[in-house]
Amino acid sequence: MMESFALDITSFVLAVLSVPADTDQNYVQGIVDLLHEYDFVDQCMLGSQSVAALREAKELDPDISTLYIMTMAFGDFAGMQGIDGFSIKHTYISNNMVSRIHAKGKKIYAWTVNNESDIKDLLLLDVDGICGGYNLQWAWSSGHVAGSKVGS
Repeated sequence: MMESFALDITSFVLAVLSVPADTDQNYVQGIVDLLHEYDFVDQCMLGSQSVAALREAKELDPDISTLYIMTMAFGDFAGMQGIDGFSIKHTYISNNMVSRIHAKGKKIYAWTVNNESDIKDLLLLDVDGICGGYNLQWAWSSGHVAGSKVGS
């Protein structure tokens, strides 16, 4: 018997904030300015592995949605200030984690999901979005290139 399930496919733009080590102090301001210049503030989430950069962006404009991209997820991080959502490698996501994050009014996205079985499992957990590994690699690469240009 063939199984079927419905997907609500919504797209959003993820602007990845890759902060080079030799960045000047106006780097985050430059990214925020670009989001406003191209009218992207309401259509994207600003994602980064740098909590400090995300918090700085949030201070510059509280309307910017921030996404903390985590390689591992342990402990009680759901209530982090200045963070609107979390992007977590799918193998770390549990029902309890999704519930804790949603209880704080935040979003959770799974990444490096490349097979149907994992997608179905994550949909049952009620994650807010799923990203394949290659999409994230592209986002990081393009984010680094764009960030390097803004920082120079």
